[in-house]
Amino acid sequence: MAILSGKDLEKLKVIETGTPLDKLSGIGGLPRGFIVEFWGPTNAGKSTAGFQVVAAAQKQKLRCLWVDVEHTFRAYVANPQRTANFDVDLSKLDVMLEQTAEEYIDNTQKAITSKKYDVIIMDSIGDLSSKIHQQKTAEERSIGVQASLMTTFVRNMIWQVDCNHILFIAINHERKDLDGVIYQMGGKKLAEKKKMSFRFREKPGFLIKEGERVVGKVVRLTCTKNHFAPTEKMEVESNLIFNEGFSYEQDLLDDAITRGVFTKEGNTFFYKGEKVGMIGKLREWIKEEANSNQVKEALAQ
Repeated sequence: MAILSGKDLEKLKVIETGTPLDKLSGIGGLPRGFIVEFWGPTNAGKSTAGFQVVAAAQKQKLRCLWVDVEHTFRAYVANPQRTANFDVDLSKLDVMLEQTAEEYIDNTQKAITSKKYDVIIMDSIGDLSSKIHQQKTAEERSIGVQASLMTTFVRNMIWQVDCNHILFIAINHERKDLDGVIYQMGGKKLAEKKKMSFRFREKPGFLIKEGERVVGKVVRLTCTKNHFAPTEKMEVESNLIFNEGFSYEQDLLDDAITRGVFTKEGNTFFYKGEKVGMIGKLREWIKEEANSNQVKEALAQ
């Protein structure tokens, strides 16, 4: 029997991700020992955020497992420059590839109880395909199988995730029912047991450019569930830079430009009267820790 004191329960372990999720969480990062959900339409940055969580965890010497339900991991790493910019060390990231939902769930359960991993990311819940589904023809239907599997999985693993201080991230798709109501996959048990949930949506028509070249896009992130801080319904817009991910520096830069920390003459930016350069040069300038700290101090005044 595990009996914890109140003092033990106060020791919440948090992984700072370096993304807007740190602000949205209200606790400076994502909590270990719990289920966190990233959900939204395709191409909104959910998997990218997952990679950035892995990179942040690896910097803390934490062990990570990517459960590749979508079989898209190879596409992410096909361009080595992309994962290099995410700062993910692929040599230290384990990847699980299976065929059926039953195999994924059974082996993920084993990974959780093995105590080998600190962070497990399942990408994605919506693509779990049961053996029953795979054996049926296109005309046959089986209703509720995935939700039933997930209910058993979540019920069995929730206490192990807690006891082993694992951050379990469930990447999920959004769907619409016949009435147009948006919902997530995975059934009621996942909806009940997740302790944080973040919705990702691309902001239509808002692209980030360097000259005529598109280098990123704006993504709207919303906290839709939070058991740790009163940030539900809180929303932020963040810049997703291709091959780099969600850019903390870009968000800081946009805030500084909006609030007049930089002056501008034509296409050239100046900081306290000193020339920095055009927007591309400015993005590089603010990535230096000393410069970003100066900007933070200016914004705090």
